[in-house]
Amino acid sequence: FPSFSYQDDGDEEVRGYGVDVLNTICVKLGREPYFLVGRDEDLLRALRDGDLDLVIGVVLSENQSDDFNFLEIRIFVKQYSFVYHPQNAFNLLDNSKRASLVLVKGQPYIASGILKRKEHLIQARTVKEALFMVNKGLAREYIDYSNHLVTYLIGLNGLQNIRQSGVRMGQFPLTIITEKNNTVLNSGLNLAFGSAIKSGELDRVR
Repeated sequence: FPSFSYQDDGDEEVRGYGVDVLNTICVKLGREPYFLVGRDEDLLRALRDGDLDLVIGVVLSENQSDDFNFLEIRIFVKQYSFVYHPQNAFNLLDNSKRASLVLVKGQPYIASGILKRKEHLIQARTVKEALFMVNKGLAREYIDYSNHLVTYLIGLNGLQNIRQSGVRMGQFPLTIITEKNNTVLNSGLNLAFGSAIKSGELDRVR
């Protein structure tokens, strides 16, 4: 789910926090990663059929968790806040007409923490749509794990009325889903994650 993996229209490169984590892990494994963005059910079907090695950024149901092997670790990460900041003061909108926060559909770990703040929320379909909402003043703030991805989209789309306002520390369970019988990969992932956590490399992912 966004922003773990994101592919802009017409863009061949897949970006996002999960992509950056897997790039770090693949260096440890000595493998070159190839990324595919798709619907949860399609990715899990491809994994079950042996067409994919692993899936990241999908939340398994209780029934699905019996069908796959999964490695879950809790990672402390930075949550980057991007806010409406118009270049022209005359563009300021009445706060009563603007939602406090915009969330992207399918961001459960960000949403679970924000909902406790009892903010006025609106929902976007994609990261790009969320940023356009903030840029137009329809929402005050958007929060994302990937500073790299959001900064890229802001520059690519020429969004002038949005600025990064701060960084919070957050925690979420990062789940790597693999085929049950792939013992070689499962063992390698355990060792690679342990090494990356111990060395602090995962802490440097942006």
